[in-house]
Amino acid sequence: MTLTNIDVRKAAKSYMDRYPDDVRGLKSLVDLMSEGIDITTRAEMRGHVTASAVVVNDAGFVLLVNHVATGQWIQPGGHPEAGDHSLSDTAKREAHEETGIHPALLKLAFTRPIHVDSHVIPERPEKQEQAHRHWDFRYLFWTSARVGEIQPDEVGGAGFFSVNSLPGDVLRERVRLAMN
Repeated sequence: MTLTNIDVRKAAKSYMDRYPDDVRGLKSLVDLMSEGIDITTRAEMRGHVTASAVVVNDAGFVLLVNHVATGQWIQPGGHPEAGDHSLSDTAKREAHEETGIHPALLKLAFTRPIHVDSHVIPERPEKQEQAHRHWDFRYLFWTSARVGEIQPDEVGGAGFFSVNSLPGDVLRERVRLAMN
């Protein structure tokens, strides 16, 4: 089975139930799903979902990758693919692909996302992509593993950093709370 809007709707509801102050940021996503738009496919240029893994190691450091396309240090993540049954599956798969950490060593902390970030991706003519919106569902994972073989076409480096290195105050605070 492949990820569907029904799966995204369940993840969004679980998130909004836990973080009701964030409902407004998901309104346009919910509206697209209500219109029957498949927001699980990256071809949908009105906007679509992605998922990322916020991976914390035993020492309390967070895994970041140097994203080749942007040059930014961010948590590993990407688009859903066939075979992903949930957005947390997408996040785990991407963490494995980008950092070489075996999926069995990535332990999901919560079934709901710890954060959902909505941001605009600029136009990329080389990929024939117009500007579009991503709703990035961020899942928290624990690991005792070290970085393995990185995916060099997408990742320029990977390592564990202070939680302060995470992008965004809300995400940093939620990770800190989960660690206590």
